[in-house]
Amino acid sequence: MNYTLMLVLGTFLLSIWCDARFARLRPSTMTWRVAHVIAAGVTLQLGVIGGAAIVPEGAGLDRQLIAVFAVLLPVFVYTFLTGLWLLRILAEVGFARR
Repeated sequence: MNYTLMLVLGTFLLSIWCDARFARLRPSTMTWRVAHVIAAGVTLQLGVIGGAAIVPEGAGLDRQLIAVFAVLLPVFVYTFLTGLWLLRILAEVGFARR
């Protein structure tokens, strides 16, 4: 349980860093941000399927770590990053107050 929580927290912090560091790469229009949110949902589903395909029942620790760090970590970062972009949309429209 602690590993999962730390993995999710770490990917969230990594996505915040990516958003701050590469702000010029952020989608500029609301349409592109919403498209990225939809793509992140699809990517998250495909990441879970891909992670399950890499790690069959009774797989060793090496395959489990490959699935986590090569598949799930980038998927989680992208999902959290698009979530931050969605919050920016809400702030721009006026639904979320700072």
